[in-house]
Amino acid sequence: MLTCAPKSRQCLVRAQVSAACPLLVLFSVTAAVAGSVTQSNKCEGEGKELQVVLGLTSKTVSFICPTALPNLLPSKEQDAPNFHKCFAEKECRNEKEFSEVVGAEVALVVTGPAQAREPQEGTTYTVTAQKLPETTKKVYLQCTGTTGSSLARDLAAQPKKNCTVEVTVPAKPSADTCAEEKGIITVEVDPTGKSATFKCGGDLTSIQPKETTKVYTDDCSTAVSLDEELPSATLTVDNLMNTLALTELPKAEKTLCYKCVDAVEGSTSTKECRVKVKVPSSGSPSVATHASTSILAVVVLAIICFH
Repeated sequence: MLTCAPKSRQCLVRAQVSAACPLLVLFSVTAAVAGSVTQSNKCEGEGKELQVVLGLTSKTVSFICPTALPNLLPSKEQDAPNFHKCFAEKECRNEKEFSEVVGAEVALVVTGPAQAREPQEGTTYTVTAQKLPETTKKVYLQCTGTTGSSLARDLAAQPKKNCTVEVTVPAKPSADTCAEEKGIITVEVDPTGKSATFKCGGDLTSIQPKETTKVYTDDCSTAVSLDEELPSATLTVDNLMNTLALTELPKAEKTLCYKCVDAVEGSTSTKECRVKVKVPSSGSPSVATHASTSILAVVVLAIICFH
């Protein structure tokens, strides 16, 4: 067996690299999961705040301004059918065009007012985007009781009289997130880590088959035993993140399938997004290349330490 002096520079470098590897692996397989706002979409009154989030699939959200604060700030341009401005910060001091804050390609617009389902609740406004931005954006609006020429003066004098609405425009789903607008995505099992991770997003937060011991074949309609297809595979579902992990790669390449569907119990929705999981064989070029590269790296390190 080859050995080297404990304090030699080469061996110290090798030790440092070895110690760093687990951290790199951990970093590559972890992902953050964003939460969602679940509170009622109604501003409750003066000095209050409301948070709403555009749907990933619908790209829209509605909120209600109460009867005492039925109007919206920033106000519409004269004769304009919709609202095209917002406040860029929570303090609601500086008006900006939506395009300046979220990007012109998002085409954000607010429509309304419309009467709420129950007239006594107030008026409804709807925020809609044509596209989602690359990164999450926030805009601010205010429900107010002032109208006409007194609007700007009253806002400056008594800003706490209004109810602030924080609108979050979420970033478009990443490549490994299966949402309705995508229809189908493909993920590949990494031949090194022997795993693949995907997320069900938007309104499609439930995975099928429900049993983690089942999987669909390539046609995405025939459910079979996961153990029969990949004896060493397990599916782990953790806070909407789904990870298919193997201890051994199969002798032949395989393509399996999962579905992301509506999570509402008893829902008759036909919305779905299919996840095709490509599993390389143990003898595929990518696996062989990686193995050869790893062996060569070990040999080179050994030679360096030996000398």
